[in-house]
Amino acid sequence: MKLYMDNNFCTVYKLDFNRLSKYISDNAIDVEITDDLDKAEVVILGLCAAFEADEKRSYELIKSISTDKKCYVYGCYTKVREDIVKNFTHVKYFFTWEIEKMAQEIVRSNQIHCSLLEYELPTNFRREHEYRVFDSQKSFVAITTGCSFECTYCPHKLGAGPPTVIEAETILKQVSLLLEQGTRTIFLTGIDTAAYSKIANVPFSTLLQRILLIAERERERERDRELSFMQEFVCRNEYYVIQLRSKSEF
Repeated sequence: MKLYMDNNFCTVYKLDFNRLSKYISDNAIDVEITDDLDKAEVVILGLCAAFEADEKRSYELIKSISTDKKCYVYGCYTKVREDIVKNFTHVKYFFTWEIEKMAQEIVRSNQIHCSLLEYELPTNFRREHEYRVFDSQKSFVAITTGCSFECTYCPHKLGAGPPTVIEAETILKQVSLLLEQGTRTIFLTGIDTAAYSKIANVPFSTLLQRILLIAERERERERDRELSFMQEFVCRNEYYVIQLRSKSEF
């Protein structure tokens, strides 16, 4: 079975969409993920409803899927505009917090060794074209999902559900690994990052301090590596004199 995946999510849910893709690739025996919609028999769409323009894009995404394909959709849009989604007869929809249930239905395997939620959220998007501006030295680390507010003008709480936080040790491990790999810009991301201290019972300032300590240690290691390289270069070239001369001197 060939599976096509697309989304118009915000940053933290693009990371979650990538996690879903990895989970399916690891656990679904008879599923091949393809970038060719025409060849796909099954489609997964991640749909946003943050603003009116996002709702329109979500609607157009559903409309673009032919009725002969089995289509799974989830995300804020399915809750905010359930009245529209339920009218598409070839679509099976799930709310944002039901992603595990949807994943299990798609995988349909007895070989699953862990749940989707046991997978760490990745630090990158599925495809390069999903970035507004792609930068290989830029990564994202999720710290929260969902929302803790009840703003009447905003669909996030309705669509994304209650807030959850990523464990501090997971965040610090991801930051450390990214810096070791050469990442130069790290964004801490989530819909409601202000809820981190409240839910995690760890001051956000403490988390930032620990991240900055990791960054400083990595800078020190980098300086040590550069110094070691220069010393090695000097040792290897101490018997050589390199002169630069203009053409007229020869």
